[in-house]
Amino acid sequence: MFSTRRGPKYRNRNTVVDGETFDSQAEAQRWRELRLMQDHKQIQNLQRQVKFVLSKARKGERSCSYVADFVYDRIVEARCYDKPEYTERVVEDVKGFRTPEYVVKRKWMFEKYGIEIREVGKQRKAKKRVNPQPERTLQEKQA
Repeated sequence: MFSTRRGPKYRNRNTVVDGETFDSQAEAQRWRELRLMQDHKQIQNLQRQVKFVLSKARKGERSCSYVADFVYDRIVEARCYDKPEYTERVVEDVKGFRTPEYVVKRKWMFEKYGIEIREVGKQRKAKKRVNPQPERTLQEKQA
């Protein structure tokens, strides 16, 4: 009998760090980096898996949402002596490559909330499927 069990869709491996499960090793590594940054007071209010509703549910349809891998406030030091330091909100997503669904949600996040998602990790685009060219006949090759 053939096994019907398949591996992960994007070849990621779930990883456990500090008792929390992450969808990939890259996401777990980024979590470690962000925790270190928080310990050194470079960021604050670090959160995981924050849900942003893009569209409410309508009759016969489900709602549409985007779940960010990480959201935090980055502490920005003032460049002038008379201005205090301030924070800016960062929404971050760890990506192996951009799926078409993600690209749409990223644009939707900017339109609805004015938020640009910061992408970290390997930046590969999803491969486009191209129909192979039919082979030329011998007569076409000789012409």
